[in-house]
Amino acid sequence: MKRARLFGAMCVVLALGSTAAAAGPEVPFPWLIKSALADAARPDADRQRDGPRHPGELMVFAGVKRGQKIADFIPGGGYFTRIFAKIVGPRGRVYAVFPDFLAKFQTKDVA
Repeated sequence: MKRARLFGAMCVVLALGSTAAAAGPEVPFPWLIKSALADAARPDADRQRDGPRHPGELMVFAGVKRGQKIADFIPGGGYFTRIFAKIVGPRGRVYAVFPDFLAKFQTKDVA
């Protein structure tokens, strides 16, 4: 599981670095992303993780939009899966993909 988390962290770091370079110091969030992050149904544990994960900037960088189909590879505890689902809405789809060969590395604390 450590490899999966490391890989995920590296992807986020690369994505945020590219976003910061392209968009400057502050990235404006579309209303849909703001709404997804402010959703009252989001768990408090997810909200506490928002700071270091920069979900708004990542959603802007990825270009997540209403109605899209998204594959969330190695979703862990579902932190980003829930955000994706709120943004794509009822006409979009989010597929959480967890390869079988990685199941042996999974721990109980996957968030």
